[in-house]
Amino acid sequence: MPSKKTPVVKPFTFTFMASLPPIQSAITFDGMGDGARIKLDLPRSESGAAVLLQQKGAGKLLKVTVEIIKDIKPATQGNEDDDDILSRVLGDSL
Repeated sequence: MPSKKTPVVKPFTFTFMASLPPIQSAITFDGMGDGARIKLDLPRSESGAAVLLQQKGAGKLLKVTVEIIKDIKPATQGNEDDDDILSRVLGDSL
């Protein structure tokens, strides 16, 4: 008797542009230090992605990949470039 193969289900994926808002609470950690909440700002052109994320992702485990685009810098960053900030924050773990 031939064995039945379980069909491979590809995960639902989509990509959108976003940035961390220039506020202190953009990333907050819970009181126990074992979890965090990240807020993202999406431009109007990406608002459909927010709706899609809510519809498809609410209550589900998400795999998040971040690609930092070096040529987009927030105005609050001053003269420090991305590599300087990463070195200062992450130290020798880079």
